Order: sequence, then C-alpha cells, then structure tokens
Amino acid sequence: MGAYRIMRRVSPPGGYLETYAGQQTSSDKAVLLKHLVTPPTSIDRLLENLRNVRGPALPPVLEVGNSSDGVWIVIEGSEGESLRWVMSTLARASGFIAPNEGLAVVARVAMALEPLHRQRLAHGDVCPSTICVTSRGEVQLHDGAIAASLPPQGELSPWRGEVNSLAPEQVSGPATPESDVFRLGLVLYELAVGRPLWSGPSPAHLCHAASTWQGLTREKVKQVPEPWLTLL
Repeated sequence: MGAYRIMRRVSPPGGYLETYAGQQTSSDKAVLLKHLVTPPTSIDRLLENLRNVRGPALPPVLEVGNSSDGVWIVIEGSEGESLRWVMSTLARASGFIAPNEGLAVVARVAMALEPLHRQRLAHGDVCPSTICVTSRGEVQLHDGAIAASLPPQGELSPWRGEVNSLAPEQVSGPATPESDVFRLGLVLYELAVGRPLWSGPSPAHLCHAASTWQGLTREKVKQVPEPWLTLL
C-alpha cells in the first residue's frame, strides 16, 4: 500500500469497522481509511465486491491492504459528516431537514444501492450513520461492498451500526436487498417524523419491536407532510 497520514477518527468506538480521515502523504489528497478489524471469511470475495460494486453515490476505492491487524481499505475522501450527526445537530437546535431535502437524500441512497442489488448483494447496514453528507452537499452511502462481503448473521452483531435501524427479518436471519429498502424506509420515517420507528430501553427491546412489527399505521404518520406520505 501507499503511505497515508491519519488525521482523525470519524467512527464511534467499537464495532467491526474503524473509519479515519487521512491524507495521502505524496499528494495531500484527502482519503478515508477503513480498518476492518474483523476480516470477512473470504478476502477474495471482499476484493471482488470492491472491484465490482461501483456507482455514482458510492465513493471510489483507491487501495486495499491485508495486514496482521486486519484489512485496510482506502477510499476517496471528502470533508463531511454522517447523516446521523447532521440530524442530531439540527435536533439540538430545534431544526429539521426540509421534506424536499430529505427526499433527495433518500433518492441518492437508493441510487447507491442499485449496483449492489443488481448483483443480489445486500448492504445490510443502511442507516443514518453510514450515509454521509459532504461539505459540498453531496450524499454518499459508505461501506456497501464491505458490509455485503461479511458472512450472514442470525443475531445482532457488532457491525450492525444502529440497532433501531434493523429490518424485521434481520433479527433472526441475514439481510437481503429487500432489507436495505426497508431500512431506507426507516431513514425516511425518521427524517419525516423526527424519531426512529423502533424505540425501547435496550437492544433486546428494539429487536422485539422490529420482529413483532405489524405495519405502519396512519396514526404514526398523521403529522407527516404529503410529499413523504405516499412513499412511506
């Protein structure tokens, strides 16, 4: 691999994937360094997915390295923050994302999922923490080929970044492309309503809420503006 300078950590502690903002030492080009602490069972599958899964809302992979401390993946970087950070910051200031902006975010993420789903691969971790909004206002979906390369898990596992973003079938089985679509609906719901669909004091409560879900009732979306309503 080339030489890179780590500037700061941008992912929360724990989990299967650490993300760092950095620079290429030879050119000062901004990059993101993804450290896969728990490698997938097949490195070849990961490399194949990284080569094949490309799209306009997926940041390009520049380099991959396999070392004794895990797999390092370098992707093209840009200044920005996760959608979760944007939503939390706005909420603290009693602000919100306008309906047209929220729909634009969802449309862009759907565009990012298309090359994955065309190959019947599931991202499995679509949530506000893996959606990035750059300083130029661009929306990107991170970790698509990485998440799709991990073995299916029947139980809640460390790489499921947000427990309240689970699709019901993920509580007891592997993710599918349809799970990604459902999870994107959860993002849209939270953007529209201002809170997650699943709530509870512990991961176990959230998993129970997801696994026993009976469908979206009109009561839960009675305050939702019309542009959101039909899509939800």
